[in-house]
Amino acid sequence: MTDDSTPDTDGDTETTPADEFENSRTLEDPSHPLVRAGRHVRRDPWLLVPFFLVGVALTALDWLRRQDPIPTLEQTAFDGATLDVQIEFAGYPTGVTQTAVSLESLVDLYPQLLVWGIASYVLPLLAVAAAGAYTMARAMGREPWLAATGSLFGFALAIDLAQRLFGSIDALQGMGLWWGLPILALYLLVMVRLFAVPGLLVAGRGLPTAITESSRRIAGRGWGIFGLVLAFGLGAWLLAGVSSVGALLSTAIVAPLHAVTIVTVLGLEGDE
Repeated sequence: MTDDSTPDTDGDTETTPADEFENSRTLEDPSHPLVRAGRHVRRDPWLLVPFFLVGVALTALDWLRRQDPIPTLEQTAFDGATLDVQIEFAGYPTGVTQTAVSLESLVDLYPQLLVWGIASYVLPLLAVAAAGAYTMARAMGREPWLAATGSLFGFALAIDLAQRLFGSIDALQGMGLWWGLPILALYLLVMVRLFAVPGLLVAGRGLPTAITESSRRIAGRGWGIFGLVLAFGLGAWLLAGVSSVGALLSTAIVAPLHAVTIVTVLGLEGDE
């Protein structure tokens, strides 16, 4: 007598309910994840609101930092002589500010300035995490939950600190083209493998599980995800270069599309 409930052991990879849902979603709509994300946003324009509000706040923060006594790093795409092309892909949905806090400048500050300096670094990351968690949860048809914001904030903080650490190593910054390209390729490979992590965190996975599952889900689709990383990174860089409103444009346009695209890559769109 045959037991129909016996699992198929022909393959080495176990199929989870999430995989089955993803496969069925792809069969229903095989179009590009970015195209599906655009359609999803058109159907539900409220997905744009959280990052628009964050973009307004980041634009105001850029203005405040320029008046700030704390030393501020200012990014310029074109200084009148050279064009500094960058792939502004952070690894999670966000915009690009035109100013940044140098953490080294927070050393030996007066207490009031120290509190402001830390707040101007932490609060934008928290706002971005909250907007990302809400946008992805809404796109999934889930209720936004506080733990998702906390998980996404922890991931964003870890990524940002790691990028600052590597950016502060003079040896890496001084590398020429031939040494710099392998480093850039390695960075992009990591970003491709981690592409789905923010969405999996919002879906309730822990960070180690999300990293492992993201790498597994991206396997076999690396070049397509690489194209998304380039599209979002270069798009954010272009929009961020617009004088005065670059932070607003990159956050209000690129970040929500990035967030919803993560959901479509995972095949976790909520029922319409």
